[in-house]
Amino acid sequence: MRKIKNLGIKLAIPVAAALAGLNAFAQQTFTPPGSIGNITPVTGLTGQSAFAKVATIINYFLAVVSVVATIMVIYGGFLYVTAGANEDNTKKAKSMLLYGIIGLVIAGVAFSIVSFANSLLV
Repeated sequence: MRKIKNLGIKLAIPVAAALAGLNAFAQQTFTPPGSIGNITPVTGLTGQSAFAKVATIINYFLAVVSVVATIMVIYGGFLYVTAGANEDNTKKAKSMLLYGIIGLVIAGVAFSIVSFANSLLV
């Protein structure tokens, strides 16, 4: 029981940080150049520079990666809770949690890099 409590404490901070990053990612809006507030004169990818088109495509890809990583974290947590005394299932659950959290962190960092580059170039 003590090991489970220690693991929960060790995972709580990275999971909270990942969820905070995911929240910031969800609240981020992209306003194409030439738009007025939330009213954009064009729709889709037309009328954007080449880099803005690539950035938009990368952002969609990162959103999908974030959703998959979040599902991995949730499923890994479910596996960990239901593993019981089975060491193989516990190892599988821990690795799934770890890889899911790493995926969320990488997606968040990649989104930050793309957003920063987009703000410099557009």
